[in-house]
Amino acid sequence: MSAYRAMQEVWARDWLMPWIGFHPGRVLDLGCGDGGVAVAFWRRGSRVDGHDITEHDWPVESDVDACPDSGLILCQWDIRESDGGGGDYDLIVLRDVLEHTGRKADVLANARQNLASDGRIFVSFPPYWSPYGGHQQSELRGWWRFLPWLHRHPQLRHIRETGLTMRHFESLARDCGLRVVKKRSFLVRPFVSIRYGLPCIAGRGGELFTGGAWYLLAEEGDDAD
Repeated sequence: MSAYRAMQEVWARDWLMPWIGFHPGRVLDLGCGDGGVAVAFWRRGSRVDGHDITEHDWPVESDVDACPDSGLILCQWDIRESDGGGGDYDLIVLRDVLEHTGRKADVLANARQNLASDGRIFVSFPPYWSPYGGHQQSELRGWWRFLPWLHRHPQLRHIRETGLTMRHFESLARDCGLRVVKKRSFLVRPFVSIRYGLPCIAGRGGELFTGGAWYLLAEEGDDAD
């Protein structure tokens, strides 16, 4: 098992699952990366589809018996396209995905299209104006990658062009017919805590001091908590 996939599993098991507050029967992990979040839900009995625009170091049968009959399918699929999700998912996960695409409305609309009538969409991202809203700590090399607000580096141009603020996200969600069920902010978000051995710290200020934003969305008209 890759170290990064193991961290994804820990994050999903110890942080995401308790926070969403329900056990989903069917899960769609859009932008699944190495597949750790998908595997975590599969281990808890969910049927899971994980899709990413590029191939990753996905589990093989010797890792988790990952095959169609096992209830876990990981494959390549452009999450911006509307055909391929299959529909009726109880939970759709978009972990640190939207800030990487210039077609955010298409991704959210696609997620809603594949949601069960009482399903939920989980979205997380580092807000653009936050200290590490450019993902510089993971995309650059050298000690200086940990300097906050380093968004103007040439290697981070794609983040500058697609970076997502909390206000913009909430506006996009409304435009796509989605409402916020609950949200949470962190100064030091859980995945950073797991990856770098730091304490997880809740957000206390505005976006400048929010290292990570979490949202749970439902379709407008779905009044269930």
